[in-house]
Amino acid sequence: STSPCTVRAHAGSGQREAGQVRVPVELWGVDEFGAERLHARAQILLLGEKLPPAPPAGPRPRLAPYSAPEGGLYEERLFQGPRLRGIEEVTGSSEEGLEARVRCAPLASTWMREPPRFDWIADPLALDCAFQLLILWCLERFGQASLPAGLASYRQFARRFPAQGVLVRARITRQEGAQVRADIDFLDTQGQLVARIEGYACVMDAGLREAFRKRVVCEA
Repeated sequence: STSPCTVRAHAGSGQREAGQVRVPVELWGVDEFGAERLHARAQILLLGEKLPPAPPAGPRPRLAPYSAPEGGLYEERLFQGPRLRGIEEVTGSSEEGLEARVRCAPLASTWMREPPRFDWIADPLALDCAFQLLILWCLERFGQASLPAGLASYRQFARRFPAQGVLVRARITRQEGAQVRADIDFLDTQGQLVARIEGYACVMDAGLREAFRKRVVCEA
């Protein structure tokens, strides 16, 4: 929708355990009837000043060239508005996964009036592009669009995402009925792991493709 919406992020009290601090967080919104709705819930682990060492990147899926539409991904297959159009090139696709070069977000002040930080920690544009890639994979393999349903974990191994963007590599781990699961790596230009999502889940729905065609996007 193009109408403004109210979203609230809530953080609970941190609990120390094994040298870490675990913080429960929730994301709430208000629906069209004025009722509050819980959109997402997670546990954030604060590790202090020392980041965990990056493990090796996961194996690259066997990929074939991706047949991008002549009119453009965002004009023909995706619904995101200009600020979230971060996929620069899909470098390969197959039943095993998908890979693409994506941009990272501009400074926080570009998207927020009073940002709490100068720059991002986890990059919102790169993360959203990963979810977009799974939409493209579902469209290519099954002719149906998808939306995120959840993820098991997200871990970051660098202070911030590189300004020049990242390579996003999604490996499909399971597809059963309408649900697809994947692990997603974010790699810098040297092939080093910047961050990893494990257990990403999305749900396909034939009706979503028609909804995407209507181009109802939020530009806020």
